[in-house]
Amino acid sequence: MENKSRIGHNFIYLILAFWFGSEVIFNSKIEKIFGMETSQLNDTFAYVVLAMLLIQIVFFQKYELKELAIVVITTGLIAIVTLQSHHNIMMSTWLFIVATRDIDFEKAVKVAYYVQLLMVFWIFYLFYFGFIEEYTFYRGNILRHSYGFTHPNQLGIRIFLLVVCRCYLRRKKFNILDFLVVIWASYFIYNTANSKTACYALIIFAVLITIYYFLAILGVKLSFLSDIYISIAIIANIMSVLLSITNVKRIHILAKFDDFLSHRFSLCHKVINYYGIKMLGQEVKMIVKKPGTGRVLHFWLDNAYASILIRYGILVFILFSVVFIKTMFILKNSGHNFLVMILCMYSIYGIMENNFFFLSQNLFLILLSNALYNKKVNYEYESAEKYRLKLVWR
Repeated sequence: MENKSRIGHNFIYLILAFWFGSEVIFNSKIEKIFGMETSQLNDTFAYVVLAMLLIQIVFFQKYELKELAIVVITTGLIAIVTLQSHHNIMMSTWLFIVATRDIDFEKAVKVAYYVQLLMVFWIFYLFYFGFIEEYTFYRGNILRHSYGFTHPNQLGIRIFLLVVCRCYLRRKKFNILDFLVVIWASYFIYNTANSKTACYALIIFAVLITIYYFLAILGVKLSFLSDIYISIAIIANIMSVLLSITNVKRIHILAKFDDFLSHRFSLCHKVINYYGIKMLGQEVKMIVKKPGTGRVLHFWLDNAYASILIRYGILVFILFSVVFIKTMFILKNSGHNFLVMILCMYSIYGIMENNFFFLSQNLFLILLSNALYNKKVNYEYESAEKYRLKLVWR
């Protein structure tokens, strides 16, 4: 039994390393690995990871009866809507949440961070020495580079996740150099990939970090910040849905806001007008040829909240939203305000991108296992005591 427990405890980290490493590779311009097409390997790896997750869930985790009932019901619901939607991302994310019941989150971040860092440097090496090409195109007069990735936005997403993971691991000894890394990364993403969303998200992250450590230096209790973070996450969720179901182009001030966010809400509104919203989800195709007319319609779903609602339906949207917000409350109550800040930042990012619910692009989603299993946070508390400013008279 001890050997089984030890194997199970380490197996999940192997899965995470396997998953995050392969995701970097399969979003690069590498065409073949060991003579096999990467597109074929991607499908094979997906099934291998699925099998590994099921082994972790079934054989290496123990459940109380209430936990087992919750896991079966929620996973069953997501399996049904996955079949309805023909979109596997939510199922993949949910299985990782279920499989990380007993994970050491600190160790998980380290594993994912160093594996991704190694893979990203490898992609850069292959590109700079001419083994793979890059994907480039112009946005206006600006040439966007991908440096060996399939799209400039993929480069932005990878750098963004690396920076966030690094900041989390450095949170107890964060200094000006760490802050400059965040600023440099935002400049690098903007100047090379011109991935505006990732760039702006890092700038927002830099602002949140500045406020966090400034208040810590002053000795202010940080729990009230978590209340603000949670409020922002709730507002981002509700606002995204309301503005997506509303024809914002008819309201001048909302139209201006939509323009500022690159038409995220009006584009989602078009999808809702065409497909509607179902209780248990539906298949949503981004390119549709209208029968009889031959007219081709192009859709975009870049708002994560609208994407979940339209693809997976009302029930899964409510389930995921409740579990996400509940996780933020659990982390706040256990003093993990830095993690609440990170989840808040991803909730803001979700207004512009789908990585809000993509575990391959948002490692911090495994924190949702705390809410799913209603468990106490068992990783180290990030005390801000060392940052407090003490004024003394000598």
